[in-house]
Amino acid sequence: MIQSRPLQELVHRLRALREMRNDSEIYVTIPQARVYGEGSGYRPYCSPQIRAINNSHRTVEDLIVGIRYKTPDNRSAGSTITRFSWVKVSKDETHYFYNTLNADHCLGLTGEMEIIRCMYDNGTDCAQDVRTVEYGAVPMKIIQKDKEGK
Repeated sequence: MIQSRPLQELVHRLRALREMRNDSEIYVTIPQARVYGEGSGYRPYCSPQIRAINNSHRTVEDLIVGIRYKTPDNRSAGSTITRFSWVKVSKDETHYFYNTLNADHCLGLTGEMEIIRCMYDNGTDCAQDVRTVEYGAVPMKIIQKDKEGK
């Protein structure tokens, strides 16, 4: 026998099931990086494209990440700080970074990303759901701050 239930109850139940999902992940990746300034008489520089992809169960209200870039010989190539706002579920947001990194090419750069802030639209912290991607133009890994914030 099929039981009928009020639509509101079914919608509430579906919403509760979505929020209980454990596979909440927010990916930060650098799928492209381009060199600008070649042949211009100025020193060429690398400009990364930073993307956040929300595969979590909630809208990301605020995500701030800092990335330190390293050359293949482990020297500093500069750093960026990027803020993503209101990244909806199953959507992505891309930031283009147009300032110079201290690298005249992008080949071989790696990134160390620190999560400065991550907040879902319901006010809960989402830092534990952020992942980096070790593929793309600039492979990255997450670094953790110590207890003193360093």
